[in-house]
Amino acid sequence: MAAGPASTPQLHWALGANLGIGGDSALGNTSFAILSKFALGRTLSIRPGLLIEDDVEVLLPVTFDLEPIRTGYATLAPYVGAGLAFSFGDDSEVDLLVTGGFDIPVTSSLALTTGINFGLFDSFDVGATLGLVYTFSPY
Repeated sequence: MAAGPASTPQLHWALGANLGIGGDSALGNTSFAILSKFALGRTLSIRPGLLIEDDVEVLLPVTFDLEPIRTGYATLAPYVGAGLAFSFGDDSEVDLLVTGGFDIPVTSSLALTTGINFGLFDSFDVGATLGLVYTFSPY
């Protein structure tokens, strides 16, 4: 059974942090993160993100929203995808982005989101995001 609009929201915005694991862009360094999700259908979404550090990075992945995983404690809404990462600053670049993560509903309009992003820039950039989500349609 595919995840549907009742299981994952059509639109959400999140504020949080990107914890840089390696690399020399905003993705690879600790930065402020503005994250979002726009559903294109039952299982396809665009998840734009903005990472702000000394430089700015725009993430634009298209993701496949997988079937939610329900445990005794929480519901995890996983996603995987790929797209482009636009790095602005002294070393502006456009490169491949690979992403995956989970949205974790807390209430009908609040959730946590966590993900990992791999950017293939001059160096291999990796960042983990964590954010607090406000959804415009309930989980």
